[in-house]
Amino acid sequence: MSGQLTGPPVTVKMNISTLVLVFAVVVSISSTFVSPLIAVFAGATSKFAETDLESCTAFLTESLPEGLVYPSSAPSFISTAFAWDMLLYNAQENVSIASFYWSMLREDVYNSSSAYQGENIFQKLLTKSGNINVNIVTSGPRGSDNDLDRLIAAGAKVEYLDVAKMLSAGVQHAKLWAVDNSHGYLGSANMDWRSLTQVKEIGVLLRFCRTLATDLAKIIGAFDYVARSDIDFPINWSPEYTTIYNRSNPMRLMMNGIPAEVYISMSPPPLSPTGREDDLETILHVIDSASSFIYVSVMAFQPLIQSYTGKPHKYWPALVNALVKASMENNVEVRILISEWDHTPPKQRQYMESLRALNGANGARIRIRFFVVPSLTSEQKSIPFARVNHSKYMVTDKTLYIGTSNWSGDYFKFSGGAGLVINGEGDAVGPNKEKPLRRQLEEAFLRDWNSMFTDDL
Repeated sequence: MSGQLTGPPVTVKMNISTLVLVFAVVVSISSTFVSPLIAVFAGATSKFAETDLESCTAFLTESLPEGLVYPSSAPSFISTAFAWDMLLYNAQENVSIASFYWSMLREDVYNSSSAYQGENIFQKLLTKSGNINVNIVTSGPRGSDNDLDRLIAAGAKVEYLDVAKMLSAGVQHAKLWAVDNSHGYLGSANMDWRSLTQVKEIGVLLRFCRTLATDLAKIIGAFDYVARSDIDFPINWSPEYTTIYNRSNPMRLMMNGIPAEVYISMSPPPLSPTGREDDLETILHVIDSASSFIYVSVMAFQPLIQSYTGKPHKYWPALVNALVKASMENNVEVRILISEWDHTPPKQRQYMESLRALNGANGARIRIRFFVVPSLTSEQKSIPFARVNHSKYMVTDKTLYIGTSNWSGDYFKFSGGAGLVINGEGDAVGPNKEKPLRRQLEEAFLRDWNSMFTDDL
C-alpha cells in the first residue's frame, strides 16, 4: 500500500476533471482493481430502464490484510476504506453509525504505519462532525474513549448502549452506517484501523438506495433510542423505529438493474422493533430455503450460548441442526469456512470435527476448512487482535446473507446485530453486464475456499 489518502475533492460537482482527479488518488492507494471503482462512480448517475421498482446501487466491499494477495484473475471488490470514504464524501446532512468499539488511530492500539487508512477516515469524520449531524451509538457503559471523546468535542452525538445491563449479557455488535437516508454500509468491519488493513472483512456499500438506507437508519435509530432511554420490556416502539419490510413483505428493488427482494434482519429480539425480522430466524430460513448449496464464512462458529460470568456454557444446536438437516434431507452441499488465528475458541475445532463427522451419513455433504491469514513480518505478528478472517456471511444458490454476528447462541440471544438478505436475483445480469451480488459473493467464497490460505479440517 503506497501513499496516503488525500482530503475530499475540492468541488462537489462531478465533472470530468473531478472524476479524473479522484480516480488518480484512489488508484494510487487502493489494492483493488480499477473496474470496481469505475462502477461506484457510474452508480451515481446511471439510469436503469423504466420500471416500477425503485433503483438501488450496491457493491460488495472487502478489506484484505496487507500481504494477503490473490492471483490477478481472482474476483476483487472495492475496499472498505474506499466505501467509507465515499459515504463521507456523499454526506450532506446526516451520518449515523452503529459500532462495537472505536480504535481508528494508531495511538489506540499499536504504532503502525498501516493505521493510515483508519486515521484518514477518522479525520474526515471529525470534519463532518463540525459541519453536519453525526450520530453514533456504540457498545458501552459510557467511559473515557480517545476517539469518541474527540468526535464529541468536534460536535458528534454519541450514545452508549449497555446491552449487558439490560439483558444480563451481550454487547452492541452491529457495524452499520446510514447517510442522508440514501446511502449506507452493513458488514463485518469494526471502527478500527485494523479492520481496513490488517483484518479480512466483507460488507455491502449502498448508494442511492433510499428505501433500503432509510430502513437501515431505523435500526441504528432503534439502538440509539434504547441507549438513551429508560425502557421497560417489552418496548412500546413508535413508528419512527418500526418497519414494514421483512421476510413476508420484502422491499422489491431494482438492485444494480436486477429485480431483487431485500430486507434487513436484527438481533437481539428484546431490542428489535415491531415488524423487524429476527436475525437468527432469518439465517435458519435462508438455510432451509437452499436447493443445492450453502456456503458459510464466519470467524467463529460454536453450538453454544457462551457465558462470560463463570457459569457453564449452554448447548445450542440451532444452526448445526439446520445445516445437517439441509444436507441430509434436501441433498444440499454445505461448506463452512472458519477462521484459525491466535484467538480461536479452544473447543471450536472439536465442534467442527463433530459436525464434519456427519459427512456421508444419510448422503450428507459437509465440508469444513480453516482460513489462516499469514503474518509475514515481525510487525504483523506484533499487532494485537489482527491477521484474521473476520467475515460473517452466507451465500446459497438462492440467497445472499451478510451479517455482523459470529455464529454462537449468545450473539443472537443477547447482542446487537443485523443482517442484509437479498433474494430473487437468479443468474440475471445488470445493464452493464455486472453479475448479481449473490453470484459475486459466491465467487468470493470459492476464491477463498480454493486459496492457499485454507487448510482442510
